[in-house]
Amino acid sequence: MSSQLPPTGQELGLEESMLSAPSIGPKRILSIEGGGVRGVFSLRILLRMEELLRRKHGKDSMVLADHFHLISGTSVGAIIGTYLSYGWPVGEMLKLFKESLPIIFARAQWWKLHGAAYRRGPLREMLQKHFVEPNGGQALFGTRRLKTWLLVVLRNMSTGAAWPLLNHPEGKFAKLQEDGSSNLKIPLWQVVRASTAAPWFFPPERVTVAAGQTMEFVDGGITPHNNPSVISYLMATLPCFPLQWKKGVNNIQVVSVGTGRIRAKLGAFERGRLGRLRFLDHVPAALIESTSLAQDLTMRSWGRCIQGGVLDSELGHLSGKEAVGSDFLYCRYNTEWTTDEIDRACAVSGCKFALSSVKLAPWLESEGEKYADKHVRIEHFP
Repeated sequence: MSSQLPPTGQELGLEESMLSAPSIGPKRILSIEGGGVRGVFSLRILLRMEELLRRKHGKDSMVLADHFHLISGTSVGAIIGTYLSYGWPVGEMLKLFKESLPIIFARAQWWKLHGAAYRRGPLREMLQKHFVEPNGGQALFGTRRLKTWLLVVLRNMSTGAAWPLLNHPEGKFAKLQEDGSSNLKIPLWQVVRASTAAPWFFPPERVTVAAGQTMEFVDGGITPHNNPSVISYLMATLPCFPLQWKKGVNNIQVVSVGTGRIRAKLGAFERGRLGRLRFLDHVPAALIESTSLAQDLTMRSWGRCIQGGVLDSELGHLSGKEAVGSDFLYCRYNTEWTTDEIDRACAVSGCKFALSSVKLAPWLESEGEKYADKHVRIEHFP
């Protein structure tokens, strides 16, 4: 990569208000969770949000990047979030997503598996096609074509660390390092592809971070930040990060969009025959689900929750009159599917309820539309 210094905020074309005093005006964060094909459910919620905001402001061409200052995403949430930050309308994103799913989740030939069930090529080609500069060159993570601050979560296999990447030019690792590296100089498509490289499903992404230095990255869901709401808020407010936004319900709003919750549980018959391999197969889903719920609980403890379902039978909602926090305004859109609902979805779709089950997309879209019509309200976006 070139050793040229990364651009300043002004060179990136970013608004001065986004770079200067964070106390000027309320700041809005949109956080989008990982979940494979279930991203269709999230997109229907986002579509409803965009429709309501367009109606409120009387702008038919308004996109979510016109409303939010920071968009964050992990795995499929990274795909959706980056396209939204790039200025895509949700309707176009939903159409692209549904058209691309059968291609992205097409099984690789056994001699081309490379330790993964699906090929890396189709998603890579889609991202490379869209994330380009006006001159046709590759858009980098520091591109001015992103209309918001963008946070994408990866896991660095080479160092064993979570990598939440923020496209702010004043970030510690956005600045030019002694080895010539800068996060802003990584191709944008590669950042997103790395965040979606779920083990077993897709091969890791090899990224050249500096001359002669290559690292391997996998899905950001293999970190505590598959639900990136907490890390988004921390990176927006902690003094070690460049945004340093002022806390308070009148200063920051966080909208967190999930992909639907499924309890990773086993019946008595399965538990009685739970060998080591079956147990290992059960653990990742259980950890991701539990961590996502813990992130939601943390956000409701810190912020004033104005929308959110039941956390559990003891905690309740911690929203509305039960809200306890005051650091920011918080809105959580997500649902929990019952065993009966999952059985019906599988019967209608003729497939398992898996992250890669493309045939579930129509059911997921229908569920997302019903959920959005019932729960997404314009008063959630003051």
